[in-house]
Amino acid sequence: PLVVYMQKKGEDVFEGNAATKWGHILEDPVRQETEKELGVHIEEVPGMFTSTIYPFLNANLDGLILSETPITIGNDTVDGLGGHEIKTSAKGDGFGVDEVPDSYYCQVQHYMAVTGLPWFILTVFILSSKEGRHYIIKANPDFQEKLINSEREFWENFVLTDTIPAPSGT
Repeated sequence: PLVVYMQKKGEDVFEGNAATKWGHILEDPVRQETEKELGVHIEEVPGMFTSTIYPFLNANLDGLILSETPITIGNDTVDGLGGHEIKTSAKGDGFGVDEVPDSYYCQVQHYMAVTGLPWFILTVFILSSKEGRHYIIKANPDFQEKLINSEREFWENFVLTDTIPAPSGT
């Protein structure tokens, strides 16, 4: 909470590290390979979206996918307009056959709440195995409602009142 508060107040204390640097460098090649593997075009999004309903919510998407034919990954199928999020992982911790780390699930649900998109494809490139994996994540309105309520509470109780949250030790 403290780091998020500082970011919202314009005091971004995280300047990046080797992992974020290489994750950014690898975004374009991962996007290109995803296009080939899924047979779609992914449009890079150069900017920030802000919710028209909840102006304190922002989203920085890695891409938009317009699929005129269904995309099937595992047991899920999507088509039409959706989003794309790219991650890199040293060993793939938390990425199972049909499972992604909770933090990435939350991030993508947040992005769908901001944009109104019905689905995302999350692509992870696992460095140790040089393997790419794709996951379909569909909008979960019940989860998004809980997420938005938590974010609104944080915004109103900390950011708007200039109340610094206690450090969490992480």
